[in-house]
Formats: sequence, structure tokens, C-alpha cells
Amino acid sequence: MSEPHIPAEAAPTPARARRGWWRWLAGCFLLLLVLMAAAATVVVCGLKTEPGTRRALDLARELTGGMVVVTQPAGPLFGSFSARRVELVEGSGAGRRAWLTIDGLSWRDAYVEPSARQQWRFRLMLRGVQATRVAVLQRAPQGKDEPAALPARLGLPFGLRADSVKVARLRIQALGERPLTDVAVSDLGLNVPREKADVLPRDSGALVHRVGRLSLAWDRLLVEGEARIALRSPYALDAQVQARPHAAAAPAAGASAAPLDPRAAAALDHLLLALGAAGNLRQIELSANLKSQQQALAAQAQLHPFDPMPLTRLRAQASRLDLSALSSGAPRTALTGNVLLNPAGAPVLELKALPRAASASAPASAASVPVAKASDKAGDKAGDKGEPLWSLQADLRNEDAGAWDQGRLPVQSV
Repeated sequence: MSEPHIPAEAAPTPARARRGWWRWLAGCFLLLLVLMAAAATVVVCGLKTEPGTRRALDLARELTGGMVVVTQPAGPLFGSFSARRVELVEGSGAGRRAWLTIDGLSWRDAYVEPSARQQWRFRLMLRGVQATRVAVLQRAPQGKDEPAALPARLGLPFGLRADSVKVARLRIQALGERPLTDVAVSDLGLNVPREKADVLPRDSGALVHRVGRLSLAWDRLLVEGEARIALRSPYALDAQVQARPHAAAAPAAGASAAPLDPRAAAALDHLLLALGAAGNLRQIELSANLKSQQQALAAQAQLHPFDPMPLTRLRAQASRLDLSALSSGAPRTALTGNVLLNPAGAPVLELKALPRAASASAPASAASVPVAKASDKAGDKAGDKGEPLWSLQADLRNEDAGAWDQGRLPVQSV
């Protein structure tokens, strides 16, 4: 009987063959990178010419369904570019509208360079960005009305640096009808490395959005400041702003307050308002300090932007504070005293949330006013039970009380 045939063991794969397979894979990967680089080069070179820029803008309009509209573009995007108007549009049919409009946009010497800190990323460099008018409207609600939440990310897929940005007139609907004018930003950086002298916490990441220097005019105020925010959650931030009255500013149309008379304007020459913000997007600590020869204000507040009740603490001390020095729409005042707002405490004056069925038996000693509830679920929050959501302790005197038609506040004390 013959012995069973035992197949011979397969010869081991030579090391040279394995190395050849890896070399083939590496070669394919290198070829892919070369093709991607070539495609990027073609795109960049195309955007360095005016015809290529026009084709790219037409393609962007088609791909977005007409949501990006650029009117009368001139020059290459990577170079010196201008456009009569740029619009970002939302909605359709009769509800179609531009929620962002930029008139008279232009810049000089735009180019792209590799990012020093982020591999396979690039940075767009701009010089002399200008616009005659920018309007930002509140966007229409998208889908369900969900509560605001901390953003998942603030970073961009590329970096951006601009040596200067100037906007003659900036209107933001959320800030009211009065526009910001003569807006100028120096050293604007998005997705840029943080500086050594940065005051943000060390664990907040290596990249930030930064406004090196900001100046603008709003109503009766001339504002200057700087700001930065980290790109790692919870997004540490720091902003410092100084404002001083601009006595030459005219009051708003239809405003009840009278313009500053020459003597009052002269008395405000040395007034300075310092504003600060620190912390992160979960909890922001705000401060305001106003000093002059005739009035003063010191205030601190705590803000939780994404909570149902964002303002959680306020403490302010004032001495002859004149609100009309800060806003032409405000009455002339001379407020002196203290204000303390807390979520809880032993109040002198209570702000209460009325029950769902307003009761006529509310205590007469409490000033009951309807305020936003912290929850829509019945009975699970203090506000649904008529208990105070905030407590306000106020001891304020107005030493310049008068009638509304005289541009004053008809309240002597609180």
C-alpha cells in the first residue's frame, strides 16, 4: 500500500517580494499626492487670473444653488480683487433674501502659503481689505427650535491673516438700527498660532482666532480694543475694550434724549469706560469700569451664554452716572447707589415668575413681573411655582430726575 502524498510546504515569500509590494504602495501614494498637488496648482493658478476667477465664482453660484452671489467682480481672487456687491442668500421664492450683504468689497495682494503649524493645511494672506457697507441680518430659523449649545468646533479648514480690514458702515440687526461706523481691524488672524504673551490658559490649545487691534464708532462712543478666543473647547477667551464719548455724534432719529450741551460735553472729555471679558464660552466674567471727574461706575457680571437664564450675577456701584453720555437714546441721569442681582438671596426687591395661572393673591410686598422660565416642563422649576428666579437688591438715587420730554428719567429713587 502506497504512502499518502504529503504536499510540500510552500516556500516562504522572499523578503525582496514583500519590499516590492510596499514600494508599489508607496509609489501609488506618492503619485496620488503629486496629482493632488497638480490639481491644487491648477486651481490656484486659475484663481490668479480674472477669467479663472469669474469661472470659479460662476461655479460656486451653481454649486450652492444661487446662495452665493458676486456682482461685478474685477481682478483675480489671488491678487487684487474687487466686487460691487457680495451676498449670501437664504430661502427660496418670495422668502428669498440676503442675510449678509457686502458692498464695495476689495483687497490687495492675496496669496496662499503653507501653514507652519498644521500639515496639509494652508493659510490665506490678505492685505488692505475694505468695504463701504456691510449688513448682517438675523437668519431665519433652521428646522426645530432647539436650545443654544456650545459649538462643536470654532476652527476653520484653513488659516487666514489680514493686515488691515476697514468697513465704513457695519449694520448688525441684532444690535439694533444704529450702525457701527469707521470700523478698522489690524492684525486679524483666524486659525493662527497663539503668541508667547497670550494670556489664555496653557491648556487651551495652540491655535486661536485673534483681533490684534479694533477701533470703531458707535453712537456717542469711540471704541478701541483687542480680543482672542481659543479653538479648543470650552474655548477660552479674553477681550479688553476701552470706550470714550464722541460728543460730536448726533442723536438717533426720533430719539427722545436731547443732545449733549457744550458744557456737558466739555465735562465728559476725560471720561473713560473700560470693558473686559474673560473665562470661556461656558462661563464669561464681564467687568465695566467708568471714571471721570464727575461720575463713576464699577460693575461685574457673570454670563452663561447657553443657559436658559444667561445672566447669573450682577454687581454694580455708581456715582452720578449719566446714561446719556453713553447713548443718545438714553435719558440724562445722575444715578448713585448699588445694585446686586443674584439667583438667590434675601432680596429687598424680588423679581418673580408669575405662575401659569396668575394669582391675585400674590404678596403685595413683592414686585411680580413675568420673566422667562428656565424650563417648559410644568412644575419642575422654581419659576413654575412662583418662587423667585432672581433676587435684586437695589438702592439707587437719581439726582437729575425730570420729565421724559425734557430728556430726563422721571424716577427719583429705587
